[in-house]
Amino acid sequence: MRVHNLATLPLGLYHDEAYNGLDALAMTEGALFPHFPRGWELYSAEAHAERPPTPTRFPLFFEGNYGREPLHIYLMAASVWLFGNTPFALRLVPALSGVIAVAAVYLVAGVFIAGEQGSRGAGEKNSQFTIHNSQFTILRRMGLRHPLPRRPLQPLRLADDGLYPRGVLVRLLLLARH
Repeated sequence: MRVHNLATLPLGLYHDEAYNGLDALAMTEGALFPHFPRGWELYSAEAHAERPPTPTRFPLFFEGNYGREPLHIYLMAASVWLFGNTPFALRLVPALSGVIAVAAVYLVAGVFIAGEQGSRGAGEKNSQFTIHNSQFTILRRMGLRHPLPRRPLQPLRLADDGLYPRGVLVRLLLLARH
């Protein structure tokens, strides 16, 4: 279900998907960054009027389209390089990151709830809920960066800091899936 008709559903490419794809394609073609497709030249001229950036092939931050972190673009560039410049290649990275997020929910919820209640099936129940959540599935079928599994790991950081008891962290984990 994660990759079935991934190239055609949802219909068309959204603006952000297409812009991510332009940056990924530029990376596969060896372009130097900052790279601004048409429409962002004015932003570039104004933002870098006093101090122009040093051109690089592997930026730490993509400035176009209001700025994006690089991990998603790098993974998309690898996908475009492997599968060609297609919607499938752009959407494969978020779809696979959704699978990783389900695994993270399974592991984290299992550890937190099993510690409190001794329930070994807690991870399975929470991951099943995540799998069948329509919003989770739909967002993971678009070429956007928010499906990357960074949110499921936030409760772990809070637990290390000792800020919340485990039960609260599990609830935060369930809410943080979006």
